[in-house]
Amino acid sequence: AASTLGRLTGLQVLSLRHNLLSGPLPADLVNCSSLKTLNLSSNSFSGFLLDPSSSFDLTANWSSLEALDLSFNQFAGSIPSSLAQLASLATLHLQGNNFSGTIPSFSRPPLEDLNLANNNLGGSIPSSLAGFSADTFSGNPNLCGTPLSVQCQNASVPVSAPAPSPPVTTPSSSESAESGKGLSRQSIAWIVIAIVIFLFILCVVLVSLRRR
Repeated sequence: AASTLGRLTGLQVLSLRHNLLSGPLPADLVNCSSLKTLNLSSNSFSGFLLDPSSSFDLTANWSSLEALDLSFNQFAGSIPSSLAQLASLATLHLQGNNFSGTIPSFSRPPLEDLNLANNNLGGSIPSSLAGFSADTFSGNPNLCGTPLSVQCQNASVPVSAPAPSPPVTTPSSSESAESGKGLSRQSIAWIVIAIVIFLFILCVVLVSLRRR
């Protein structure tokens, strides 16, 4: 079947969704250079979407691809960065797989319909994809950044300046002088009181002497 597909060089739409197909993505699909829509969703395809050891060149052979739906399979590994280089790709559905690693930076336009939910993706969501809804990236517990509510740990967060400490006031020379004056007046008051008491006692003694 795979070799038969590879011979369909004029094929523009291929939909094999909702079957029991399994195994890796057929390598000779690369020969279908006229493909505009490929839908293999809801099967049991597995393995890497793009094997680095193969000659599967997305950018060279799928330059006309507009819609790719590989959702609800068992694909693993990273999302090939070459997917983000497909100039005509407007729809990409990869939800419900086991993709891991970070998300390539796609351009908008042409990409307008994206779903990467329920995978094992991690890291920061590219800023070019921040306009999609949070549902687009849900089910990836290690993802962070807009539009998710989870902030990335390495994001630069403005640090508020510490509150200035209250100024230490030192008494001015005039205040020191007033303080000195206050102490002198207090001393003078005690002296006056002591003199008054002494004079009172002296008067009492003199009066008692005169009576004798």
